[in-house]
Amino acid sequence: MIRRTEEIYRAVLGFYLDVIHDNLDKLPEWDRNSGTRALEKLTVRTEPRMNRKTGKPFGGNPNPPYPIDAVWPKFPAYLRRAIISKAIGMAKSWHSNYQRCRKKERIQDRNERRVAEGKKPILFDEHPPKYPAAGNVGITFYKGDFKNLSLKTNTIQLKVWDGSDWRFITVEVESTSHSRKLYLDDSWEMTVPTIYEKEGIFYLVTAFEKKSNVMKFADYYRSKNPKVLAVDLNLGRKNRAVAPWWGRTVRFTKSGTSA
Repeated sequence: MIRRTEEIYRAVLGFYLDVIHDNLDKLPEWDRNSGTRALEKLTVRTEPRMNRKTGKPFGGNPNPPYPIDAVWPKFPAYLRRAIISKAIGMAKSWHSNYQRCRKKERIQDRNERRVAEGKKPILFDEHPPKYPAAGNVGITFYKGDFKNLSLKTNTIQLKVWDGSDWRFITVEVESTSHSRKLYLDDSWEMTVPTIYEKEGIFYLVTAFEKKSNVMKFADYYRSKNPKVLAVDLNLGRKNRAVAPWWGRTVRFTKSGTSA
């Protein structure tokens, strides 16, 4: 089931890499959040909702140009966002390398002029990058696609494709000698895990974060200083800042302060 899920993951990753390739002019503007929203609008079909007062439909995205349900229906949302994030990262990395390749083309034009002028050419030894493919990318599970990691029984639940539906299965994991030396307990939380296959063995790779009870600085400051100064940034032309302070209003101006 994990191997079949891996195949589906790579197929959907290839699908999103193709969608990004068709919209390369928008890629430089995207980060992981804005890119995820844009790609979901391009691929995820949602039905309009009905306005109870007017009885008219509104919103929704009934006709995306690249509907993912035509490739794989009922694909899990968390897993889809993990794939989108992976695709954006791969495409961004390629785009940076591609820009350097364009720099090489500009240098080649300059070298022709330099050689004609009797000058030495500028060396730039780099091959043009190929657009990324899904390849042997491992499965990354976001929150919602994994749960119940037990460090006592060495088990974790993963959402996989069982041949007819997506469901959670319990998977046994064997800790490595390195992880056994970490002495992990329930005060540690697992971050986003990734599974990849090597020589027929599946490896689960993840990081752990220790739960902290340290109070945030703002909460600590308020506990010690319940009278927090409020600063009004609607300054106007004369005042730098306005703050209520023990019953008085203090105005910070360019020349000093006035009460």
